Amino acid sequence: MRLLTRGSPLNLRNLLFRMAPSVNQCGVFNREEDGAACYMHLTQRIGEDFVQFTYMVAPPEASEGALCRVLEALIRSAGGWGAHTLTCHLPVDSPFLPFFRRADFKVWAQQRIYKLVGNPDARTSPRHAWRIWNGTDIRAMSSLYRSVVPTLLQSVEPMTLRRMLGLVLYDEKRLVAYADLDYGPKGVFVLPFFHPDHGDAQMITDLLQSLPATLGRPVYLCARSYQPKVAHLLDQLPFQSLPEDALLARYMAVRAHAPGMESRPVFEKATGEQGQPISPIIPR
Repeated sequence: MRLLTRGSPLNLRNLLFRMAPSVNQCGVFNREEDGAACYMHLTQRIGEDFVQFTYMVAPPEASEGALCRVLEALIRSAGGWGAHTLTCHLPVDSPFLPFFRRADFKVWAQQRIYKLVGNPDARTSPRHAWRIWNGTDIRAMSSLYRSVVPTLLQSVEPMTLRRMLGLVLYDEKRLVAYADLDYGPKGVFVLPFFHPDHGDAQMITDLLQSLPATLGRPVYLCARSYQPKVAHLLDQLPFQSLPEDALLARYMAVRAHAPGMESRPVFEKATGEQGQPISPIIPR
């Protein structure tokens, strides 16, 4: 996502971004005896409980030992920040995918990015009224998020990346979709969440027309594998499909179950005097 919205990680803007005090950052460099070098970089925004691999630079013939040493050093750094999860996006055919699997990274989903070809047609008025969300929409967004994202994935897929205010769409009083947005100087990234019972190509077309201040930048829509309907709709529209990515995560914390407490009713006060029977004694 950062490559699409902010360009090469080595450009001047991204180099200056590393000086931001609100971001934890770490880079590890390793050079082998034969001269092959490997470099990886990760970031964490203050207040977030997950760390994201920003980029990696390594030749395809990099040794397993070099990659493992770099990964282990970054994992230790992420643990020192108190991160619960370390996430990474790799092409599904990447030669480095097996090395991440050996480092205990799990593939939790796939995604396909679609690049809009041309500009949205603004000549027709939208049929669906997308608008910028506000605080009153959070409860409905949370309910839709829980119904769309599988429970096991909610620890690595947040309801929103909180980069900026996104868009919501209601059908009368029921929220049927919302879109998480991330803007950068190189492009606009959109991650839509559609209700399982709603969704058509016109909703996406109207979403594109409702994006604020794109300023001619490329627009990218993301379709996660747990929302196959989104990919089906994007295939019907003028989008260029980019290669599929694998979404990986390494869990840094293990969920511990608290011991259960068993409650039983007890009498706080006796109803009768001690030593007296509470039922009459019938002589024989």
